[in-house]
Amino acid sequence: MKARMILLTLAIAALVFAAAPLLAQPKGAPEGPGFRGPPGPGGPGRGRGPMPQELRQTLLEKFDADGDGQLNEEERKAAREAHQQMMKEQHEKMLKEFDTDGDGKLNEEERKAAQKAMAERRKAEMEKRRQEMLKKFDTDGDGKLNETERKAWIDSLPEDARKRILAQHKQREGMLKKFDTDGDGKLNEAERKAAHEAMRERMKQRRGDGNKGPQKGPGGRRGGGGGGGGAR
Repeated sequence: MKARMILLTLAIAALVFAAAPLLAQPKGAPEGPGFRGPPGPGGPGRGRGPMPQELRQTLLEKFDADGDGQLNEEERKAAREAHQQMMKEQHEKMLKEFDTDGDGKLNEEERKAAQKAMAERRKAEMEKRRQEMLKKFDTDGDGKLNETERKAWIDSLPEDARKRILAQHKQREGMLKKFDTDGDGKLNEAERKAAHEAMRERMKQRRGDGNKGPQKGPGGRRGGGGGGGGAR
């Protein structure tokens, strides 16, 4: 039930902050990494991609009143209102639990307490899911998933989740190959620090490349246009 509510919250949030009607895609429109969605501020191909199938299905089950497989304006409005109500209830719940001085808001100390509690709850929820996964797929009972068991688990997931897990696995293998200098199959503190530094440097370089304007052409003019004749 809790996982279902989390999915619903994520799905509605995705809808609320979308720049275009995410679920009013033409029937038969491709869904996957190759479909980029409606144009965004940066022009064609820069809009949001499709909503993950699991979130999309959760939204439809909850708000697709006419059953046509997409959300019309009225149904989207109902989803937004539901999201606002959930956010209000969550805010009130946070205040009730962590607003120890009763002033109707969270000060720095109360915020830290809330963040710590949320982190502990997320950790407990992840461990619970891990135990459920082991119970179902750890056939040899050694407390972890070997390659065969992990493949069985991945194969049981919805397609979008399966692609996401495989991408994460590939990324992790790349990180280990590059930064696991002692070859123990995991990153120690020094190796993690090196990985973080490398990632920060890549992000810095990308931001720098993005801030570069058009290069000056012959005669000091910017842009790639040709022609331009001589003196007037």
